[in-house]
Amino acid sequence: MTTVAGLRASKAWAGVDRELDAWAASGVPASLWIRDDDAVAATPALSRLAALSRESAVPVCVAVIPNLLEPTLASALDLWPEASVVQHGFAHVSHSAAGEKKAEFSEPGAPSARRRELTLGKNKLRETFASRFVPMLVPPWNRINDDWRPVLPQLGYSMISTFKPRQNDVDGSWVQAVNCHVDIVDWRGTRGFIGIEPALESLTAHLRNRRLKAVDEGEPTGILTHHLVHDEACWAFLEVLFHQLGEDSRVEWLPVSRLDS
Repeated sequence: MTTVAGLRASKAWAGVDRELDAWAASGVPASLWIRDDDAVAATPALSRLAALSRESAVPVCVAVIPNLLEPTLASALDLWPEASVVQHGFAHVSHSAAGEKKAEFSEPGAPSARRRELTLGKNKLRETFASRFVPMLVPPWNRINDDWRPVLPQLGYSMISTFKPRQNDVDGSWVQAVNCHVDIVDWRGTRGFIGIEPALESLTAHLRNRRLKAVDEGEPTGILTHHLVHDEACWAFLEVLFHQLGEDSRVEWLPVSRLDS
């Protein structure tokens, strides 16, 4: 079993330390952020994530599915000041054609039915969470048809978040992309913790590529979590990550409200 003690002792942290030292030597802290997907209600798992966040003062961006939202979530987040709310699609239902990868916003032309759903969901989250809501769209399954590029700003979104390093938007027609780069869940295998080495190697690789300008250096390195499916190894990793880097002077943890600055 993966334990907190074992994760802390992992040699993989040496690579993280070397990379953070390189950032410190450049005079710029390494910016990180956390996005947690699929929130709909108050659950023991959400409380566990909130406790880790509060103890370390690490802000977490909670991606909420509007059409599945339950009243208990607002009460739970009232006790978690470090958390912000963004929009995780509308109903987390795929509209892809048979045989295609799942995506809620896969249809060409950004159809009006889907636009109405997005607006309905956005208004619901703004009404429920007030200033805690930030108009970032997180497409379910991290996929969205490119036809949405000129549409999202018209619908009031300022950011979008998927997965993998963002590509520069040369014509400025899309909202700012702020993606995640480290997924702690092994979706294609055990559906549990991906492992300390893969997790920290992904973290180190994106930080290094930013520093060397192999990817967009201005995009904060994003860590993706899914509190509802975490096994004990996932929780142990988050406890160690928050403890190791929560107050590290070489690191700057960004709330979602600062991601597009």
